[in-house]
Amino acid sequence: MDFFPFHALGFHCNPFRALTREEWVATTVLPEDLQTVSDRGFTHLQILGDKAAGKTTRLLALQSHLDAQGRRTAYEYLPEGQDYFVTRTAELDYFILDEVQRLNSRQRRRLAGFAGAQPVSGRFFTRSKPSTPGLRLILGSHEDLRPYFARLGLPLQTLTIQNNANHFKKVIQRRLAYFSLGENPPILLDELAVEWLYDRFNGDYRAVLDCLYEIFQQAVDPKNPKGLALKPFGFGDNLSRTLTLQQVQAAIALRAAQG
Repeated sequence: MDFFPFHALGFHCNPFRALTREEWVATTVLPEDLQTVSDRGFTHLQILGDKAAGKTTRLLALQSHLDAQGRRTAYEYLPEGQDYFVTRTAELDYFILDEVQRLNSRQRRRLAGFAGAQPVSGRFFTRSKPSTPGLRLILGSHEDLRPYFARLGLPLQTLTIQNNANHFKKVIQRRLAYFSLGENPPILLDELAVEWLYDRFNGDYRAVLDCLYEIFQQAVDPKNPKGLALKPFGFGDNLSRTLTLQQVQAAIALRAAQG
């Protein structure tokens, strides 16, 4: 098998493979709701959403947007089982903390102290002064932290993720364009196919991207029987380069049949 099989399709690699941090930032699309919040400004912001709703994508998109404005930012992700953060907030304008609901109570007080929380009932939230006066927090969470912040006298604006197929179309187009060997994507995804995938996986971005990854892998699999759903991807032909809803459905059926 060709070491670079996707070159025959006009891509550097499978455009839906796992991304590096740099690729993730480069391919993010700032959703309209997040663009609105950013334009209006905020002191502290939390982004709420279910698993795989796109919290991390939005956080990284917002970081990229702020970096482009010359802001000093840092992003940290809390993996499952970790209940503390390690980022040094000195000299930061924005601290972006993902999965903040995993913090223990002491770390929440520490975070609040850095953000300017005042003592409550004689207890300080950190033994030192806030690391950076004016530090702003951007938090990704499953838990609504507004009641906690309100008790500390801290403002917290909330963005609850409301995904839609239209935004996901832009995400897919960005992926296809980014990994294209040329200026324009050699293969596009039919709008009906995107909408169908979005509905089939109930708006789960990760599940849709994983599915598309498998479909594109099938396109370069030499064991794929001739004439199956992905033949219009064929190498060196002049056939349509739009992946249709019917092809997507057939590819998923093939994937299921192969186990």
